[in-house]
Amino acid sequence: MLIHNPEGSQFDTSIFASDWRYSAAIIGLREYLRSYDAEFKEDARAYNPVIDCEDECFQFNMTDITEEQYIQFVGKFFGPLLQPCQLERKLREAAPLSEDDLKECNDLLTGQGSNTILKKIFNKEKISEENRAEILDTLRAHKQELVLETYRNKKNLYANYANTNMLLKEAGEACRLNGYYLDVPKKGKSQGYGFDKGRIDSTDSIIFDFIPFAFSGERIKYFINNSYSIEQMLAVAGSLRALYGELKDKAESEKRRLTDTQVLWKFLIHIIKHNPGDIEIIVKDQDKGFFETVYVREKAMKILEGMEKTFTMDDHANPGQKKEVTFYQALSRIYKSDGSQDYIDIQKEVLKAVLQDTLLDKWIEFFLKENEFTANAHVKAVIRRLIQINTQVRTGGSMMKKIEKDIVTSAYKVRKSPAVKENKLRTYRTKLLSAMVGNDYDKASQILLHLSIYSGVHFPFASEIFADFEQNKDVLYTFIEALGAPEKTEASSSGVNE
Repeated sequence: MLIHNPEGSQFDTSIFASDWRYSAAIIGLREYLRSYDAEFKEDARAYNPVIDCEDECFQFNMTDITEEQYIQFVGKFFGPLLQPCQLERKLREAAPLSEDDLKECNDLLTGQGSNTILKKIFNKEKISEENRAEILDTLRAHKQELVLETYRNKKNLYANYANTNMLLKEAGEACRLNGYYLDVPKKGKSQGYGFDKGRIDSTDSIIFDFIPFAFSGERIKYFINNSYSIEQMLAVAGSLRALYGELKDKAESEKRRLTDTQVLWKFLIHIIKHNPGDIEIIVKDQDKGFFETVYVREKAMKILEGMEKTFTMDDHANPGQKKEVTFYQALSRIYKSDGSQDYIDIQKEVLKAVLQDTLLDKWIEFFLKENEFTANAHVKAVIRRLIQINTQVRTGGSMMKKIEKDIVTSAYKVRKSPAVKENKLRTYRTKLLSAMVGNDYDKASQILLHLSIYSGVHFPFASEIFADFEQNKDVLYTFIEALGAPEKTEASSSGVNE
């Protein structure tokens, strides 16, 4: 919430972190004010009329927000993403431009890498070593306009967050942010309670133009709102921005793509280590015209923390050797089923399930259905980790710890039983999995009993399944996985893709 302070105060405006919009605005605004050495107070206290008592707030002078300084700040903060800034940096280099440099510059000026405002100013001009200085002078003369319009309309910058017509405008009738904005003159009556547009409750402010500076990420941007205090919120925002820069630099040096899931994962692990507790994540996907909110509870944070623990598995880059990896790193491959053209980002699916407190039954069953998959050492490790995570989400994992040894031992005895033929074992395993996929618990129980009789092996864990099948599905998943073919250390060419 924003309030104007009484005349004579050191600062004319106070912002309370009443919801994520104001929290994000505070972070962006502080970066802006710091870049010009403007005065502000981030640990101020003032009367908050909503709670009718004194509350912590961020204080500054609204007169410090000017169009000229805002544009210069945009150029500094988002320079690598703005074509005019990229072009200026390239042209002011002292060395003569190579053929590749000229091609890159012309592409930024009026080619496919350009934009509407650059093409409007430079028309169809081409850069050469002879007119390089002239182009640079024109670029600098129009830099304010070029930076502002590029920032306004670029899909991963201001246009991703707010209505482009509202940039640097005073407060409007409706909040300028995407998903919040409403054309009040045209649609206000239909949206207002009782068809009265005067009953629309919406808040807008020019400070919301600083929200884009609080988000970090690739195509999907994240803002972690753990505002237990403004001081803590600002500290976390600064550390996450630095962390994102490190992740970006490392990915570029290793010539690999940094995924949205990897960014979020690293952000969450950082929060767990330094600022544990429940948090709110604001997500802005470039492909969606609205913001999304994810609340991450302490239970989910503990599961994520457990996924950072290491274990030993085969090193496929060096056959015959082992390597230490975390649970999460073990999920880093991209998988593809023989019967489908769809690739599966299992890291993304697991992270989503943990954050939303949903189960991974679908993906466990998917991998178990593929015999070639379960014969692969890497995929067997993935299945085991998925089951462990699923158990933590479903029951906290306490029961599985007690009986896991019995489950694996029973499966081993079945595989080694002289009464059990290989093709018969595969049939039982397939029937068990089919019953699980079809949620036919009676049939699954009958098959389990028949297998015990056929193999002559007692299943001490079966009583847990019969007592409460739904709560103990992971027990049977573990048994089905353990019944699978022995591990093969080489990856299946059809089943696994890096």
